[in-house]
Amino acid sequence: MEQIRRVLDDDGLLLILEKHPLLNTVRHALIRWNPYVGMEDVAGMRKKDIEYLPKTNNFKINKTVRYV
Repeated sequence: MEQIRRVLDDDGLLLILEKHPLLNTVRHALIRWNPYVGMEDVAGMRKKDIEYLPKTNNFKINKTVRYV
């Protein structure tokens, strides 16, 4: 978060995108079946983690939108 704050303008916008949790579950199942599928991103973040990080680092959350 320090690096984000360093490069973001005072009125800058930080956009965080994450896959739906169900898609992460499917991806994990595929990785167990074939270890060479999607190894670059295996964890994903939960909604509460995505909201927690900015709040605890003095970023203002303007809007949270779900998408698929």
